[in-house]
Amino acid sequence: MKILISLVKLFILIILFLIIISFRHNKYGFENKLIRYIKIHKKQIKIKDYEEKLFNTIKYINSLKESKLILSYKKIKNPKVSFISTIFNQENYLSKFIFSVQRQKLKKYELIFIDDFSADDGTKIIKKIQEKDKRIKLIKNKNNMGTLYSRYIGELNANSENIIFIDCDDFLLENGIFNSYKYIEKNNIDIVQFHAVWQDKNVISISNFSYNYEKTIYQPYLSYIHYYNIKKKKGDEYNYALWNKLIKRKIVNKAFKFIGEKYLKEKIIIHNDLIILFSLLKNANSYKYIDELGYYYCKSNKNSASSSWKDFKISNELVHGLFTNIKFLYEKTGYTYLDKYYCIFKVHNYYYKYNKLFKYLNNTELTYITKIFNKLINSDFISKEDKSKILVIKTLIFKKVETQED
Repeated sequence: MKILISLVKLFILIILFLIIISFRHNKYGFENKLIRYIKIHKKQIKIKDYEEKLFNTIKYINSLKESKLILSYKKIKNPKVSFISTIFNQENYLSKFIFSVQRQKLKKYELIFIDDFSADDGTKIIKKIQEKDKRIKLIKNKNNMGTLYSRYIGELNANSENIIFIDCDDFLLENGIFNSYKYIEKNNIDIVQFHAVWQDKNVISISNFSYNYEKTIYQPYLSYIHYYNIKKKKGDEYNYALWNKLIKRKIVNKAFKFIGEKYLKEKIIIHNDLIILFSLLKNANSYKYIDELGYYYCKSNKNSASSSWKDFKISNELVHGLFTNIKFLYEKTGYTYLDKYYCIFKVHNYYYKYNKLFKYLNNTELTYITKIFNKLINSDFISKEDKSKILVIKTLIFKKVETQED
């Protein structure tokens, strides 16, 4: 009996000791967990049959040029997937893009176009194809509202339980979405990410920004470990594209509510994908990378707004978008070390990538960003090394604004 009592006392002491240790290390316990998570799970994926897949994909994309849009389909009552595509003066790409969607293996879908007040004949092309293919839906904005708001409108008009945001200057591949749909339904995953073929001018490759996990990530927000090596306090850019992800509609709906009407109506022409993905990960319960090839991304077709900073009008819009991204991330992140480090990393990334745009900051934006910097510097969650980075960026921004350098 005495032995039993002694064991019970020992057990209670051990529990109390663990509670005290847990309490003392609570501040950085989350980060330690992430460090272990990185070591166990961060392995670059090895794409099976890489050369064969790439060859077959290029062959398939070339076959689209020789095909004619003669396919007819009735409207689907209960589509399995809703494709949402925002268009703005992209008539040159539409026919081939639509045909790639029609040629894919998944047939029970709806294709929703949101025309963001285009000035070209893109809507005429869509309407002509609509006469034969009733799965296509066209919504026209009364004013130019931007991609973020247009995607929100697309989600409101979707009828499927699964959504993917795609660009009309890219292409869908034959089997990827069909297999991704089967996987997301069978395993009840909130977000499934697949591979894409990446074309940049004359260079074509299969994306390698996915990672191989033995188990589903049941806390998608932890996927931000891809942004950071917590131990070394260094960030790695993460692919935040939406076109390589099949997402449960309920999660998309929650994400847009999380973003909020104030930000949805902001005309953000840079990195709105980042805002949506951040919000998706905040609201999802599961995320899975799969070894599936589903998309053909044409970087050479993109009219990158960020490369047009020399145009004064566009630069003002760009820097407003840049400022809005920083403001959004600071307001919507929580107060953990990881949240604030993420905010620092993006500000750092934005400045060194788009520093020439910062001379267009107005006084209100400059004051707000300064306030963010001061709060981060005084935060208990930020390391001395990161505080030094903030001070450097803050100094450089003020210097850039004051000198009006090019």
